[in-house]
Amino acid sequence: MSRPLVKVFGERNTGTRALLQMLRASGDVTLRMAGSGSNAEQQRRAELADRISEQFNGAWRKLYMDALRDNQRHVTDPLLTWKHAAPTWHDSFAEQRAHVIFMVRSPYSWVLSMARRPYHIAGRRSESLEEFLTRPWLTQRRDNADILLPDVLALWQAKLEAYLQFAKQAKANGVRTSILNFEHFVADPVACARATLSDCGIVSDNLRPARRNTKDKGRTLAEIQAYYAREGWRADLTFRCVELINTRMDWELAGRFGYRRLPPEDFAERPDELPQAGIAGDMDKPEPPPEMPDLKRERRSTATA
Repeated sequence: MSRPLVKVFGERNTGTRALLQMLRASGDVTLRMAGSGSNAEQQRRAELADRISEQFNGAWRKLYMDALRDNQRHVTDPLLTWKHAAPTWHDSFAEQRAHVIFMVRSPYSWVLSMARRPYHIAGRRSESLEEFLTRPWLTQRRDNADILLPDVLALWQAKLEAYLQFAKQAKANGVRTSILNFEHFVADPVACARATLSDCGIVSDNLRPARRNTKDKGRTLAEIQAYYAREGWRADLTFRCVELINTRMDWELAGRFGYRRLPPEDFAERPDELPQAGIAGDMDKPEPPPEMPDLKRERRSTATA
């Protein structure tokens, strides 16, 4: 009997890596369809990947390889869409009897995690959290969102709006979807993952939690759980920053995922500081963004070669 197919979507820093690690290790589900595309297509992609590796290095090679993967995911097989993308419904999900899980997180703690490690940020790092909250956000093609957003919280909202739209179409086509809140997942990974799979009609008795952070090996699961149980991230928010978050959020949308507005008066009026990377030990910290290519140096190297 074939294992059920599960597809996980979630914005950066929502625990997707930890959940996927657990699902993969359980052996109870499959996370990707094998044999995507014809033999000729697979050969063409392999040859193109080889040429990219031969002709580019560093950030340029990463840029081209990402584009190759994007093309495969968005054109060849929608089921391979990036886990952080705003998903778009495709009949392949129904044809392959996929089960879809959306991971979400409080906009307050999420924006702090993005400020610590601004995965895919374009431009210089912000000097303060207030600056980070108000800067325009340039998306990646693979985000499947507007190219330019007014701020990083618009990215959070674009993804959640896409989840709702996808879930509506999935239901109409007999595909099960489930929402998994980061906060619940951190508190009890196994119970939450099992309940989420159960929502999709999948029984799993082989789930095991990651004992340490999936990227920061220095923090245990117990330390992470204690931090989020006491909502330790609140210490990094100020009156002004909470005000900025509140005015930028669609609270009707957030409420549909269980999140509520926090009163600014509950937070101190003090100088704003950008949270330091790693202070919270998030369940799914993204890797630091790669260095952008130095176009002038690249041209000089080519000219002298």
